[in-house]
Amino acid sequence: MIGNFHRFIKQYNNNIIKTNIINNRVIINQNKSFCSINNKINNENNDKKLYTNILMDLRDNHTKNFTQKEVEKYIQLEQDILVDNQFLDYYLGLFYSQGILVEKDEEKALKYFEKSADSNNSKGLFSYGLSLIIGSTQVFEPLFPTLTNKQINKNYDSNNKDDEVIIGDGWVSQANVENKDFNYRKWLIEERKKSQTYKQDLVRKEREEAERIKKGMRLLNLSAIQNLPIAQYQLGNILLKGLHNIEKNEKQGLYWLEVASNDYDNIKATLELGKYYLEQYQITQKEENLLKAIQYLSKASKEGDSEAPFIIGSTFLGNENYGIDSIEYIKQSVERGHKAAPTFLALLYMEGVAGLEHSIDQFKHYLEIGLERNDSLAHLVKGELYFKGDSVFEQSYKKALHHFTISSNLGHPEGFINQGVCFFHGYGTEINYEKSFYCYQNAFNLNPQNIAAISNLYNMHKNGLGVPKNPEVAEYYLNLIKKIEGGNIKTIESNNQ
Repeated sequence: MIGNFHRFIKQYNNNIIKTNIINNRVIINQNKSFCSINNKINNENNDKKLYTNILMDLRDNHTKNFTQKEVEKYIQLEQDILVDNQFLDYYLGLFYSQGILVEKDEEKALKYFEKSADSNNSKGLFSYGLSLIIGSTQVFEPLFPTLTNKQINKNYDSNNKDDEVIIGDGWVSQANVENKDFNYRKWLIEERKKSQTYKQDLVRKEREEAERIKKGMRLLNLSAIQNLPIAQYQLGNILLKGLHNIEKNEKQGLYWLEVASNDYDNIKATLELGKYYLEQYQITQKEENLLKAIQYLSKASKEGDSEAPFIIGSTFLGNENYGIDSIEYIKQSVERGHKAAPTFLALLYMEGVAGLEHSIDQFKHYLEIGLERNDSLAHLVKGELYFKGDSVFEQSYKKALHHFTISSNLGHPEGFINQGVCFFHGYGTEINYEKSFYCYQNAFNLNPQNIAAISNLYNMHKNGLGVPKNPEVAEYYLNLIKKIEGGNIKTIESNNQ
């Protein structure tokens, strides 16, 4: 619900290839580059032609906007094809999975990954295996985030409207559906047939999925054995957490994560180990787990990760026992582009806690960075500022709804709650109980423990607001909130919108 900011803080507990930048153009100081490619690649091969054309397009039209890291990746693409054609299918698969200068095509991406795996290429084994396990080829880190983010922002800007709501399915009691000619016997026979067909299809799909995942795990294991660090990380993470319906095996998971981190300095594995031992400390309160967490998180931070310093900073905020400068770690996370860190730091300045003086200017500065990074909490906070208004921030329900809408579209449950409040009361828009209902339902789907969502859904089903009056469903939400609140139903009545 719309309220103060303090609650938000509690939610968070050199072998570099050189380039010259001249007139915003990237000039790559590297082995003869494309002349060599054109000489070595047989242009009669369509795949090689496609690969070469994509690289030339990237070089001529996009490298000028790339970050240093992206330029290095681009150079690697050139070097890999010069050294060995075995990477060709792997990279074409990535191009199609991420839509890099070609239209996204999961089927083509999977085909290229499979071809690469058939040649026993470690990257091909990894990409094809992980795609089979997850059931999608669109699971890999963007090769060139600059291109990917540009497309995402373009689509987001064109689709984002303040009056839109992600619609879910409301539960409507059969008692509310009237049909005088309803043939119950015929309906029952049809439903039994549907049920039988559904069960058969479900069994078949489950069997196919199990076979697909089994094959994917075998390929991922082969890639990890070939010492591909990213494969070792993914395999370790899957086994450690029991992801994708795969049996949990903490011992094997930790083994692969430690190999990836300790032997190959894989930053993702290092971060995951830090998070694991921090969680173990919170469960067991054993000092050895906390020290391991600090060890791995510090290592990940030193290697340039953006999340590790944020975890360290937010975890040890106000705790001086370990000599950790929490604010410096959080600022480091901000500098490295972490999405949530700027908003968190902004709230610390607003509250004047953790040794920081209250500063509206610093609050505004870091909140703006959070907004630029499309942090859902940043938009929620900005919306609440506009909703309440004061001597510093203007009061505007319309602008508040705009930011609540962005926050909800980015997946924040309280964004949906506040959006629902606006539709229910007509703040910044016309009153619309149906949209309000779906906002609360979406908030509940994102967080089934959200008291505001549950109590508002109870009241709307009870009173028939935005959905047919339904005592059955109202009773369900009433019992749910009793369970969460330990029988305290006062919350339901006081939390109504």
